[in-house]
Amino acid sequence: MSLIEQPGKLLRKLDALLEQMPTAQVTVKTLAGTLGMSERTLARKVRDETGLAVETYARRIKLSQVGERVTLTSVPVSMISIELEFSNDSNMRRMLKELTGLRPTEYRQKFGQY
Repeated sequence: MSLIEQPGKLLRKLDALLEQMPTAQVTVKTLAGTLGMSERTLARKVRDETGLAVETYARRIKLSQVGERVTLTSVPVSMISIELEFSNDSNMRRMLKELTGLRPTEYRQKFGQY
């Protein structure tokens, strides 16, 4: 999975913010406050640009980070979950499988460099 590139200024800011935030701290309220807008405005703008709810979009950005680390490193998946501060390892694994159709180890075998 490659980095998600966005042409819109808001989505570029949101992507950069999400990539720096621990997963456990990602909420619409926190994102909106940091970006200086209301939750409703953020939700509307993200939906207009992506067709996704803020939560879904944020989850995809965080899972993109997981995908990059799984494919570009040999770090154990459980450590990646800890590094990105997911609430728990099984949630991260489940979400990646829902998004990609592959368990993290399968994803690493298919796309990994290690």
